[in-house]
Amino acid sequence: MTTLPLHIKSTATPTIGWGTSTDVQYGIVQGETTTPQGMWKQLKDHLGKVVVKLLYDEGSQKRISIMLDSAKTAPALGDIVTWDSVAYLVEEPPVTTARNEDFTQLELTLTTTDGITLT
Repeated sequence: MTTLPLHIKSTATPTIGWGTSTDVQYGIVQGETTTPQGMWKQLKDHLGKVVVKLLYDEGSQKRISIMLDSAKTAPALGDIVTWDSVAYLVEEPPVTTARNEDFTQLELTLTTTDGITLT
């Protein structure tokens, strides 16, 4: 993220992030959310009680809302998208919404898992 623009007066710390990614490969980014994720394995005893819960891998999910550039094609399910130099997998179908008197919007849900090289 970038720092606050110079024309905005703030008494807060100047290192507070401002805005979204500058990645423009599909259009203008309107919003993005990054959520850390864990993959868990549970072991149950003979009564069904969880006795061990093990975090065996970590990753993140990124949800991005984009005003789609009409000259661009949205990625397909299963494609690999590099976003801010991180490779993500398109695990959920991209959603494109078009409305009368509004811009076409693209919603992407991307995931990455530590230790897996996406190529």
